[in-house]
Amino acid sequence: MERLVPDTDKLPALLAGLGLFLVLLQVIIPLDTYIGYIFLLMVFSILIALITKKKFTLGPLWMIIPIGIIVGIIALRVLVFPEGQANYSLGFVSLLVMSYLAARICGKDIFWAIGPTVIILSLAVIVYAGLNWSTWTVTYNYNLVIAIMALGTILCPWKRKWLLVTLVLPSIFLTGASIGIVAIGVIVIIMILQRDWNKKALVPLALLGLLVIGAVSTGFAQTAYERAHNIVTESTNGEGVTIGGRVEGYKFALQEFALLGHGYAPQRTAQPTSDIRSIHNTPLRIFYELGPLAMGAWLFMMLFGIIRTRWKYAYGVIIALGLFDHMMWTWLAPLTFIILGVSTMDDNGRSYLFRREIAT
Repeated sequence: MERLVPDTDKLPALLAGLGLFLVLLQVIIPLDTYIGYIFLLMVFSILIALITKKKFTLGPLWMIIPIGIIVGIIALRVLVFPEGQANYSLGFVSLLVMSYLAARICGKDIFWAIGPTVIILSLAVIVYAGLNWSTWTVTYNYNLVIAIMALGTILCPWKRKWLLVTLVLPSIFLTGASIGIVAIGVIVIIMILQRDWNKKALVPLALLGLLVIGAVSTGFAQTAYERAHNIVTESTNGEGVTIGGRVEGYKFALQEFALLGHGYAPQRTAQPTSDIRSIHNTPLRIFYELGPLAMGAWLFMMLFGIIRTRWKYAYGVIIALGLFDHMMWTWLAPLTFIILGVSTMDDNGRSYLFRREIAT
């Protein structure tokens, strides 16, 4: 009887993809509880690839240099300003580097588990909204859910992405979160710029339109988006999650200028105002933690990612989510660095949601 053994070519992607799945699970379980496991899965993925002599490169200089600047500043801060969380900071940035390298090895195969995750989250939102149609209240981290649904749809390696879009667009709307509207807006803008449409695009757009009409006519939209309305209209509240509260966080970041920042602290993500946790803007969060050079490096990677790679949807959504939140630098930072890695080694053709991907 023939012995069944794992395919060594696929094993790195299987392990690294499992690590990515653990990152996405933090909608339910905080990342801190299994960061070590994710790191080991990424390391094992890289080791197996090296042992089996899988081709491996570090990527283009326009990506390596900015990553080196960010990592170097974190390491320099730990040496010059020893802090209580130094070990965690070094461990987390090591995870980011390992995620980038693993993604360079695995390519799109690293996203093998992201499609089912998006489907489960989307269906959960739809069911939750249906059960609470008349008394909707947000009781989960909707920003994380939206980020995973939006980016997951874009990153999913399945061919018929338009079916996933048909499920995800209504789900994002049903969350009642303003950041969801921003994400949808950016996707639509990129879709128009890339001329990424055909008859299939009418299906999700028509379904979303019918849902919006139904939600408005039944009063669901007013209930679901009451919190978003209050964020815009109120100057402040106890949570600091209004426009005024966000602006105070931005001022706090800019006023506390330091060339090397005030310390890398990805684990500090709770809500209290007047400290680092209130900075709900990714570039300003980086500016506060690591200084202007690191912020410039991050922005450089994002802009070049849009210009130089075919992963325009992914980079566009990361930037959009970073306007009013820090999650792509904290909770979902490993996903950001995985995208950096994959996008710089899988750049053949153009990436579409509705049209078929074509090679150039």
